[in-house]
Amino acid sequence: MSRAYDAVIFDLDGTLIDSQPAHEACWKAALMRQGIELDERQLRLCLGLTSPQFAARIEKILGRSIPDVELAIREKRRLYFNRFEELVRPIDGAAELLQRLHGRYRLALCTTAGLRVVGQTLKRMNWRGVFEVVTAIDHVPAPKPDPEIYRFTLDRLKLESSRALAFEDSPAGIQSALGARLDAVAIASTYDAPLLLEHGAHCVFENCADPGINAILP
Repeated sequence: MSRAYDAVIFDLDGTLIDSQPAHEACWKAALMRQGIELDERQLRLCLGLTSPQFAARIEKILGRSIPDVELAIREKRRLYFNRFEELVRPIDGAAELLQRLHGRYRLALCTTAGLRVVGQTLKRMNWRGVFEVVTAIDHVPAPKPDPEIYRFTLDRLKLESSRALAFEDSPAGIQSALGARLDAVAIASTYDAPLLLEHGAHCVFENCADPGINAILP
């Protein structure tokens, strides 16, 4: 990857913040209140899904309906906001990487999280003003791996896909970026490196402090 980029487009959960333990804990607590107990294996089968997707996947895994899906989603979101500072941490090196890149590259955020969650995250991480463009699931009709979310972000940046690099952490995110004809690299926080490479990541980094990032984004 010797291409020079004008912009770097980051995913959020699993790429810049370590939020998966928080999502799992909050879903587990929310569903327990409706008499549904989830184990670690079941939770791991739902990595990286939006809340409606998570609920649908859990119903399929359990072979039964969640008594009140909307209530479960609302309760999960409430718990997540209330426990954010306790459970959510930046990926190692994320703050330092954003600080180094800010001003050298145009930075954008491209996430299937909702705008409210994104806004709270940027505020609590002190990252407001870092990203020129913030794209959330509210802006597009379908989540990743659909490429529209990246196309929409590129349109807002007014850039060709060849001028931007995507940072992702999941197979769905990589497929979304590649579908929009971007180069994509990955952070191995949620999935193992071989799986991310298999799905098309050009290279995989252990975290945002990995010195290999300096080689592609000097």
